[in-house]
Amino acid sequence: MGAQPSKPAETKVYVPETPVNFESKLIAQIDNSTETDFTRAQKAERYLQEKVSAKLADLEAEALKEFESKLSSSTLPDDSNSNSSTNTLSTALVNEKVEQLKNRLAKLEESHKAKSTESVVATKKSLTECLLKNKEKPLNCYDEVEQFKKAVMEI
Repeated sequence: MGAQPSKPAETKVYVPETPVNFESKLIAQIDNSTETDFTRAQKAERYLQEKVSAKLADLEAEALKEFESKLSSSTLPDDSNSNSSTNTLSTALVNEKVEQLKNRLAKLEESHKAKSTESVVATKKSLTECLLKNKEKPLNCYDEVEQFKKAVMEI
């Protein structure tokens, strides 16, 4: 059930009105051809892949050119050689400002880490003391555990 079709397939034969004759050269060439359907499919697939990759490379190059043109038009001119007023921005001034801000941020992070590590060490110490006092009852140290978690999360 289901393996056999319910109706037998009918074979249809079409007889052409005009006789079709092929040259013996053509038939011999087709017979001797080592190309199979699989190799033809592989060649077609390879051809399509080459065309698609070439088109993608063209699109990528075009997008890169467009990006570079937009980038070059949007960046600030480098006025390091000319003496301009202090109100105008130049690439060198902006880079200097960025470096100053990075240094300030690094100092703030270092001071914050020093403060937070002190609090973590203190809460860790109180937690270990509580756990040592309550060896049989670690749930009595719930408050210390929560304080330690908060101190660690602040880092």
